[in-house]
Amino acid sequence: MVKLKDAYKKAQEILKENGIEDCKADAFFLIQGLFKADRADLLTDKEIDFKVLEDALNRRIKGEPCAYITGETEFMSLPFKVDKNVLIPRQDTENLVEFLISTAKGDESILDLCTGSGCIGISLRKYIKNSSVTMVDISQGAIEKAKENAELNKAEVTIIKDDVLNPLHRYGQYDILVSNPPYIEKEVIKTLESQVKDFEPHLALEGGEDGLVFYRKIAKDFKKHIIKGGRCAFEIGFNQGEAVKKILDDNGFKNTEIIKDYNNNDRIVTGVL
Repeated sequence: MVKLKDAYKKAQEILKENGIEDCKADAFFLIQGLFKADRADLLTDKEIDFKVLEDALNRRIKGEPCAYITGETEFMSLPFKVDKNVLIPRQDTENLVEFLISTAKGDESILDLCTGSGCIGISLRKYIKNSSVTMVDISQGAIEKAKENAELNKAEVTIIKDDVLNPLHRYGQYDILVSNPPYIEKEVIKTLESQVKDFEPHLALEGGEDGLVFYRKIAKDFKKHIIKGGRCAFEIGFNQGEAVKKILDDNGFKNTEIIKDYNNNDRIVTGVL
């Protein structure tokens, strides 16, 4: 056993020695997740089993993301469980959720395609009063994780296993269609940093040769499931704004616009039927 504050210092040193740039943040993330500790605990004489932390540090040094090591992360101030079956929720995606919350009236029906961990749909269900949410994914592992996260956050949602590119389920009508689909070009996958390409599911990353396969399919085949006056909102890659906007324009959406994220990168494309 070792004191938590000493373990925190040692963890930073180990990560730094092994080339982990965010050694301080990663060390705290691992300690917080593995030992349910907060920053106040670093000032106490609380002790932990350093072997547990050491094993986690070795996984991190090999490139595994911290969230997969601890099995959890935070999104929109809500807790989410994650594993190798789902992408780790990112702050970039919070821009999409916050935009939809800001434009909501309060009782929208929402269809969340390619839901993954469920972070988008569950967050919208929690923050848009009286909303109803249906979440869809092709991966059984993702479906199970989305169900776990819905239960964790006490969010009443409907979760469906279906292939967005070849849907079998009969969908109704929705006020909002939202999706953060796979959008990375096939050839770009192999150039991504190790903790993404070697650990996160390629099924949730690759969007075909040009990264636009899902946008085309969803805009064409799912617009019939959006009520007149309803909204479609996509998360996009930083270089896909104009291309995705054109897809919505070509499929009859009006008032289409590209919205930037906190880093001033194109992040959302949205339009109204």
